[in-house]
Amino acid sequence: MADSLSDRGFPGSAAASRPVDSAVWAAVVLTIVRGLVAEVHPHASRATVTLDSRFDDLGIGSVELAELLVRVRDASGVELASHLLTSAENPRDLVRAIDIGHVPVGEKGPVVSPSIGPAGGAAAVGPRR
Repeated sequence: MADSLSDRGFPGSAAASRPVDSAVWAAVVLTIVRGLVAEVHPHASRATVTLDSRFDDLGIGSVELAELLVRVRDASGVELASHLLTSAENPRDLVRAIDIGHVPVGEKGPVVSPSIGPAGGAAAVGPRR
């Protein structure tokens, strides 16, 4: 990526030391997902991506989801657990993981992985590696 996420207005490392509203993270995640969908499927409509859009329906497979997690991590400063590769079903799951685990960049914080289930579930938190 030629420019940084903070250059494009994402609240990544420059703003990570102050709290960011969940709605802001939702917008950031949607922007990242729409960008990835546009890269992978250039003829797909970006407007159809919502917080509840299923990754499978967007044509995001395991490789693209791994890239998405890296981009979300870079934008949010939250180290997301690797099992989100198999448990995250939609952008809302990623926003939930950010909300649970947002800590200022540079500080030791937990590795966050929300338990994804019908009711959203509680978070599974472990030490940052």
